[in-house]
Amino acid sequence: MFDIAAMTPKSEFNFWFKRENDCWHIYKITGDKLDHHCDFYDCDGSFDAMEFGNDFAKFKETRPEYTVGRPINAEITDIDFLKTAFDKLITGAILMQYEKEDVGIRCAERFIKYLHGTDFYTAPGSIMYHDAEPTGLLRHSLRTYNNIIDLLELPKFSTVDKVEAYIAALIHDLCKIGIYKPYMRNVKNDETGVWEKVPSFKREDTAIPFGHGTTSMFMAQKFFKLTMEQALAIRWHMGRWNSCEKEAPELCIASAKYPMVHLLQYADQLSITDY
Repeated sequence: MFDIAAMTPKSEFNFWFKRENDCWHIYKITGDKLDHHCDFYDCDGSFDAMEFGNDFAKFKETRPEYTVGRPINAEITDIDFLKTAFDKLITGAILMQYEKEDVGIRCAERFIKYLHGTDFYTAPGSIMYHDAEPTGLLRHSLRTYNNIIDLLELPKFSTVDKVEAYIAALIHDLCKIGIYKPYMRNVKNDETGVWEKVPSFKREDTAIPFGHGTTSMFMAQKFFKLTMEQALAIRWHMGRWNSCEKEAPELCIASAKYPMVHLLQYADQLSITDY
């Protein structure tokens, strides 16, 4: 688990850093304000000689915001690494979405504590379709986030707030928490003809029967506020695959007015077919 308490407080920085693709925007902290200082394109290189070098070293080492916007290899077999990576990403993104650091920390701590008390990190992404194996839900969420990074380069999505989109990607399938239960299933071995027990999952009734996207949206808003665009993107992330004919006008309106709705749909679908 990422240790939020080990972060260097923002109050101890003289400079602050925000990534935009390969560029770091450097800001001088003056009271409660950030004044643009300069731009720096050496993402992973030496900031040591610069006046903000010490601050950037602390930022890179202790602040989860450094990881936000960087892809994560969801195929890594080290599940502890993936858990920590997810925790860092969601913490950093939440901190970036909230102007007041203490509020962001409080929201992130509550959310991560909740996730670690569930099967989010070990559950499958489904039982019949994509990611139907342990840790599938976690890996699918990270793949969707990775696709968001790529899709945000398209002009179509130039107005989408990147941090808001990252958060939506990471939490869009919270509805799958606690609904896939492990059991041993009898399967006939084709080579020996002998029936064998193999690990499998079965779906149980959800405790929050709002429907796929709505349930994820409802669960997330117990821990932090969603913008209208985030809420609609999560609500409609399944597109026409999980909506009825009478809902089609609302889906079309949401997609036309809020680009993140299409963005999350595409990122979600690509995460199912790109590996």
